Amino acid sequence: MMMHPAPYDEPGSVGLAIEEWSVVVHGKASHASAEPQLGRNALDGVVAGYSAIAMLRQHLAPWQQLHGIITHGGDAPNVVPERAAAAYYLRAADMADLDDLRARTRDCLEGAATATGTTVEITPVGHVYEPVRQNPGLVAAFAQACESIGRPLTLDPKGPQISGSTDFGNVSQRVPALHADLAVHSWPVVNHQREFAAHCVGPAGDRTLLDGAKALALTALAFAENPGLVAESG
Repeated sequence: MMMHPAPYDEPGSVGLAIEEWSVVVHGKASHASAEPQLGRNALDGVVAGYSAIAMLRQHLAPWQQLHGIITHGGDAPNVVPERAAAAYYLRAADMADLDDLRARTRDCLEGAATATGTTVEITPVGHVYEPVRQNPGLVAAFAQACESIGRPLTLDPKGPQISGSTDFGNVSQRVPALHADLAVHSWPVVNHQREFAAHCVGPAGDRTLLDGAKALALTALAFAENPGLVAESG
């Protein structure tokens, strides 16, 4: 079991599968003014791939996501870049949809390389994180524990929201698991904004941390005192 700070409370937050890619495009250097026709622009290969992925996004399912940044674009403006690089996160609600996303993203990057006369090297980084599978019994027990310590849940009015990815998902696919979000009441400030950090280190953050620890402990206690809950929750 674990919990995470958030703008709203969500006892059973949604976590997607994720794979990280390192993408390196190789071109050919040349003088950008004197002999540009002799070069092959690796940065163009990265930018074309990034643009193709941006166009792909409009045709993805809501539970498929792609995020990327350009990490290297060349070394000097008067040199046609012979190497450029990018990093991407591919996310999906299940492994089948992640496989689909892999294939479509690879097509974008390889097509961009063909169009720019470059080559592309795609390398998965680290391990794949599987989607989080919430245990309904643990979710219900955690919500009840929050109520018992005087912390009524303030849910996102839009309903359960996608909340990133974690290696906890791999654990949840093998044993009963709970990944909860608890509010620091920061809305419209959200995770990974600088202002969100300020909410986390103030009194609201302290209370969320203590309430989360108590609720997790009470959830574990409820299951320890009633072993039948394990069988009932699946």
